[in-house]
Amino acid sequence: MKPFFIYTNNANLYIKNINEKEEKIASNIYIYTVNIDEFDNLEIFCIDKFARIIKISKVKNSFTQKVVGEFPSKVKHIKDLRCNDNKDYFNLVILEQSVFCSKTHNINIKKENIEKLTI
Repeated sequence: MKPFFIYTNNANLYIKNINEKEEKIASNIYIYTVNIDEFDNLEIFCIDKFARIIKISKVKNSFTQKVVGEFPSKVKHIKDLRCNDNKDYFNLVILEQSVFCSKTHNINIKKENIEKLTI
């Protein structure tokens, strides 16, 4: 896998390989996390401004997106998003903070046959 970096600019998600052109891979993104497994598969989980949880995968040099769920609270309260890659599933950890409270949400998403989940 070539060296690359992923970043947001004006709520758009981009990937840029070293010495190559940048590629826009998603719009309206609020927060994201990246996972690379032992086979160099690139998986990006993000939450967009409409509170949708989206899984972005790189398949044969192109990116595919799938909405896998919706976050039940206001997106502006999300402070952090992390992904842990386990054998059969991805574990998303979402930190939500507001003036009144802090919450941590743990979401397990099966790797195979990902379906839309309810949180």
